Formats: sequence, C-alpha cells, structure tokens
Amino acid sequence: EPAEYREIHIALLTGLLSHIGMKDAEKQEYTGARNARFSIFPGSGLFKKPPKWTMVAELVETSRLWGRIAARIDPEWVEPVAQHLLKRSYSEPHWERAQGAVMATEKVTVYGLPVVAARKVNYSQIDPALC
Repeated sequence: EPAEYREIHIALLTGLLSHIGMKDAEKQEYTGARNARFSIFPGSGLFKKPPKWTMVAELVETSRLWGRIAARIDPEWVEPVAQHLLKRSYSEPHWERAQGAVMATEKVTVYGLPVVAARKVNYSQIDPALC
C-alpha cells in the first residue's frame, strides 16, 4: 500500500527538524530554527502560495537565505518526532473549579519555534509539591 503525504513528510521531518519554518504574517519570509530568516525559493511550487509552516530540504545563501525543495507541514507533526529537542515553559498557574485542579499554560518550542503556543496542562504534573 502506498504511503500517504503525511507519513512521508513525518519521516522526512525526523531528519530535517532544523530546516522547518513558520511564516511571518507581516513579511513574505519564514522564521526558522534559531531565528534564521529564509524565503521559499522562487522555483518552488509553494512560492506563490506559501503555507503557514514549511520544511525545506536545504537552505542556500545567495543574495538572501533561500529554502529549497519545500513542503507544507503541520506543526502537530513536530512534537512527537522532536521530543529530545523540545523546550517546555509554563505560565499562568491558576485554580480551575470545573476540573478541581491547578492548571497552567504550556508553551512548547523546538529551536525557538512555537510548536504549541498555549496548551492547558494540569500543574500537578509540573510541580506536585505545590498541588
């Protein structure tokens, strides 16, 4: 049975985690790993309709930094394959009556890119002594 787009690109993503980028809403470029700024190469099929998140096979620096051989990715694909590279930060711990627990907001980044911007988590998993 042939592999689907998602499975192929998740497999590629495991080796290209440092070549992902999130589109800057104000500019026609991407913020990549370690705050690198790159654009999709004009010869790419994604150049005219750039996706919000992309993965590129190579970054080439000429007059500017270009991402070549680009593919659209879903940021949800990154977290499972990048567990060893993720940085997690927690903010806004507060009591939620409905859940009967202290909850916090989790932010998950890889190479500085926000893979998960704001996820509610139970604070007892973070600091059980306080709960």
